[in-house]
Parts: sequence; C-alpha cells; structure tokens
Amino acid sequence: MLPDNYPVSIILKVDLPSETAASLFEMSLHDSINLGRIDGFYFLTRNGIPIRHSDAHLEHENRLGRSISALQRGDILHADIDPETGIEYGELT
Repeated sequence: MLPDNYPVSIILKVDLPSETAASLFEMSLHDSINLGRIDGFYFLTRNGIPIRHSDAHLEHENRLGRSISALQRGDILHADIDPETGIEYGELT
C-alpha cells in the first residue's frame, strides 16, 4: 500500500451523451482543481481524434494521444506528425 501523499495518475475513458454534458464534465474537473481535489488534467483524444496541446511540456501527452487515437480507430500506428505541417508520417502495422 502506498502512502497517502504518493502521487496517483488515472487514465479514464468517459462516454458523455452530448456536448453540453462534456462541457459540464470539464467544468467539474476545473472546479476540482480549484478545490484542491486534483492537481491537474489533460485530454488525450475526443471522439477518437487526438487532442493537440500547444505547450511544449505536453509533447509526451500529444504522442500518447496520437497512439490512443490509432488504437481507437482499430489501427496500430507507428508514426510521427510534422509539427509545422501537421502531416502524419509512418506506417500502419
């Protein structure tokens, strides 16, 4: 058993019935940050499309989002995306 002050990371897939519900869910995450219940969050995909975070320190999350997106589409993708053009290079295996 880990001590209570040990960081915990959770990856969660959530299906929401509408854009309104998605907005409310995101607002509740922001509220949880403001209340000190969570330290932060980021989205990896939305409807199977990877989320592109512009902050350089989130590049690992961008790559993870692209990988998860490929899995959600039923593909296993070994690729990279050119940051200037947005063109995806690689092979489906």
